[in-house]
Amino acid sequence: RVYSTPDISWELDKNEGFVKANIIGNAKSYNNLTINNATNITSSRALFIPQYQIIEGLNFIKSFSYKNNEYKQTLTPKIGYLYTPYRNQDNLPIFDGGIIGFSYDQLFATNAFSGHDRVQNANQISYALTSSITSEGKPKLDVGAGQIYYFTDRKVSMSNNSSNILQQL
Repeated sequence: RVYSTPDISWELDKNEGFVKANIIGNAKSYNNLTINNATNITSSRALFIPQYQIIEGLNFIKSFSYKNNEYKQTLTPKIGYLYTPYRNQDNLPIFDGGIIGFSYDQLFATNAFSGHDRVQNANQISYALTSSITSEGKPKLDVGAGQIYYFTDRKVSMSNNSSNILQQL
């Protein structure tokens, strides 16, 4: 198995806010796959999946004092769009992939799977609101909430029964 994920990124990060844009290529190639340990029966597969993502956010910063301590509060609304076209990956084996549990960090992630064997199709918008309070540069409180809205259903899964797929190659 050979994989590569080159990307082109552009980022503008200021105190007032940020914009990040990415174009990502997911290239995979599986060579010399042996079918059911049979001798002299091998197969190869290759796949390229592009991804396009943009994330924008604003930073609202306020300083305040409480009990003779100086604090800074940051409120950041964030929105992002991710597009990954559907590519049927059922004929590819799964060597090290898994489903990543949902957390705040997954709101703006480019893939719902770990490893390199699956890339989830996506046509979605994510939005979130975070707030942090710091004192002397040290975080005192970090909170965030967000949601993903899916324009289309996700079709890629981890359960393709790759042993059956390899039998069909």
